Amino acid sequence: MIDLDAPASLTPFQFSQRLLRVLSDDAQRAALYAQLQREPRLLQFQSMAQAPSDGAAATPGSVPPFHQTVTLLAAREHIDLAMRDDRHFSNASYAALGSGTFMLGLDGMAHAMQRGFAQRVLKYHPAELAALIDIAWRAAAVLPLKQRRFDAAALAEQVGLRFAALLFGFPLHEHPYLEAAMRYGYQHLVYQIIGRHFSYDPAAAVAAQKAGALFLQRTVALLGEYAAGQVPDDVRELQARLAAIGEARKLDALQHFQPVCARLVAEPSDLSGAELASLLGGLIAGTIGNVQASVSIALQALMAAPQGTLTQAIAEAHAAEPGTAERARLQRRVMDALADNPPAAFLPRQVIADLPLTVGGQPVGTLKAGSLVLLAIGAGTREMRPHADDFGPRGDPLIFGAAASAEPGAQHVHDCLGAYLAQPLVLETVRRVLMLPGITRALDVDTGEPAALVKTWGFRCDKLMLEYSRDRAITQQPLAVIMKIKAPVAENAEKLRQTIAVAAPRIEMKLDEARHVHFAWFMLLDNDTRLGLFTAFDGAFDEYLKHFSRTVGPLFDSIYQYLEDAPPLPVADHPEAFVAKARQYNTAPVGGYFYSAYPAAPVVDIQHALKERAQ
Repeated sequence: MIDLDAPASLTPFQFSQRLLRVLSDDAQRAALYAQLQREPRLLQFQSMAQAPSDGAAATPGSVPPFHQTVTLLAAREHIDLAMRDDRHFSNASYAALGSGTFMLGLDGMAHAMQRGFAQRVLKYHPAELAALIDIAWRAAAVLPLKQRRFDAAALAEQVGLRFAALLFGFPLHEHPYLEAAMRYGYQHLVYQIIGRHFSYDPAAAVAAQKAGALFLQRTVALLGEYAAGQVPDDVRELQARLAAIGEARKLDALQHFQPVCARLVAEPSDLSGAELASLLGGLIAGTIGNVQASVSIALQALMAAPQGTLTQAIAEAHAAEPGTAERARLQRRVMDALADNPPAAFLPRQVIADLPLTVGGQPVGTLKAGSLVLLAIGAGTREMRPHADDFGPRGDPLIFGAAASAEPGAQHVHDCLGAYLAQPLVLETVRRVLMLPGITRALDVDTGEPAALVKTWGFRCDKLMLEYSRDRAITQQPLAVIMKIKAPVAENAEKLRQTIAVAAPRIEMKLDEARHVHFAWFMLLDNDTRLGLFTAFDGAFDEYLKHFSRTVGPLFDSIYQYLEDAPPLPVADHPEAFVAKARQYNTAPVGGYFYSAYPAAPVVDIQHALKERAQ
């Protein structure tokens, strides 16, 4: 906990660093918010960010450029006011991002016009979104779920990236540029929102600018292709796929899918190609960042819940088809987790006119024109938790950046356009992860305790390690042991050919008896200087190799005598060393990618099915 009166006894830097530790820890941050509810006040600290320069030379007595004061607004009424009152608050804090032409950093009419334009092109039928989400999940999960242990935050980021590429109409070969721009862009966004006040990292802007420039260049070219009626082959393939799904399910909405890029160039506007590309980048970065953070936060909360609660959530995930009560309950669990820790933990505003503030009618201070404020979104959502039922299934509108307007039906000037895109994507991603067999938190290698969600500045979600029973979802594993042949190489390579040829009948018999090997073969590689053993097998790596050290140990003894760096022989007497040596020289597939047409079917099931078909 932080002493709210500590600024009187600490240096500004000491207090800001102590505040950072509190804001970066979920439990301490929640305690601070509770304290500020009990003791309403304006919590101020000194920023490490450099104030914008007007080009004039510093004068004696002027405020140094790194002496900006930031006010943390934690009362819900102050947060709502800052998000809808453009007479006293500005989005100027975002102006340093990208080209400065995206609506996030604009105010007044410029913001409203760009926002209205974006609203028109982002309207999609729920069936279109559901189909794209399903395709995005399947694509994003291919590599991470090949391993038992995986990073759920990275998986969520990939789901968001794949979904954005599909929805906006980026061809597959543009994925690396999209990924780099969105990752560095989001990191810069978080740095601009909160990180710059507590740390100094000028490289963040440079990395984002470099990746963003390449993204804008390629996006402008892509928009030009769409304007000329040239649709990428990947997008045509997606349109055909969605049309086939729509025809099979009698969903007319899927018959005429047009990506956002195509809609952008067809929608009348005064925006230039560069402005359209900047608009695209801003919309995509915000959506992906929200999705990654929301999925990570929701999974962290659910996985850390009591076992009974987690079991119920997993059961709901398996039964959560659209329109079911189970889906509504699961969505409520997700939104409750995000109400405690919103994906956009903080939002910045700049004060443009003096504004006295009160809480419950009692004055708490005055915000001065030109000063900065940081909106503690989690404080606002926690304050409204007792009224959660009033918000409906979508939860507190502040979670995804929408201010609760004082007037029914009023437009929210600063709410998040991507909320209706992000929410179903978040829910479905959480649901798919919960459906993985045996899903649980991975153990931290240093502490032995369940690994917690790793955050930066209490905002950016960097890592959430989970694991699941991979063998129940993917039975097969690849093995590719490649070792050098001893000198004289040519002579020993010929002896290996002879040894394997003579032993082939015995190898065949033992593999048949084992009933857990799908495929196996030897190869001479690199001009017959290396021997490779390749197999696809069922079960665990260690048990698989120990089995063959016992059953065909003499064969491996014969082979290893012609290879460099062999394990102790005979292998039957040294099974652990045999396994360790195989692990040392096992070459993993590139990116961990290994395809199986029947991932959950072991050899015995396939053989049984073939016998039944033959009969």
